[in-house]
Amino acid sequence: MPTKIEWCDEVWNPVWGCKNNCPYCYAKSIAHRFGKTDEEKNFVPTWRESALNKRFTKSTKRAFVNSMSDIMYWKEEWMERVIERIKQHPDIQFILLTKGGYKAYAGYEFPDNVVCGITVTKPSEFPIKTPGRFFPAKHWLLNIEPILEPFNNGYVADNAKDFDWIIVGAETGNRKDKVIPERYWFEWLLKYKTPLFIKPSLDHLLNETEIRREYLPLGGSDV
Repeated sequence: MPTKIEWCDEVWNPVWGCKNNCPYCYAKSIAHRFGKTDEEKNFVPTWRESALNKRFTKSTKRAFVNSMSDIMYWKEEWMERVIERIKQHPDIQFILLTKGGYKAYAGYEFPDNVVCGITVTKPSEFPIKTPGRFFPAKHWLLNIEPILEPFNNGYVADNAKDFDWIIVGAETGNRKDKVIPERYWFEWLLKYKTPLFIKPSLDHLLNETEIRREYLPLGGSDV
């Protein structure tokens, strides 16, 4: 379905539900409002058979697979069925995200049109291992969203460049304890040649010439 997420064309959610319990989570409120079963409404990881064979629009080039879940809590069967479906659409780039680190991807063989994403919000969540191709995926995304603390320490800066694509954005919405970032939290990213997508939520901290809306090329990347 169409989405307001700026770095993809549409979202595809064969699974709803997550156990991370993030205080800023938008998906949980969507599930509570639009879920059709008690499991969906309560955000329990749930397979949605009706969503598996959805039709993608002709204009879709990038699809976010799990805007309503974290693959860390998917059953093996679910992932395998999703991968088989992805193989039917080699011209679409499918993007996965997890807060579970690289281990969430272990044991699967992903087609080249899959981008495996790691979501972090604080430097302490940054994975110790970099995507040194120990895992069966060709393309890796570092998703710093929402950015909740300064990401300007040496370890993160040195190892973030090992990813093929980087997305960074601020918390949105009106949560009482909403975190308001500062420029220095992420400005070191501007020097990278790695494709960088800075979400509009951070535009006010940048000069017009610094705003970057870059994507991992649809054919992949040699970064």
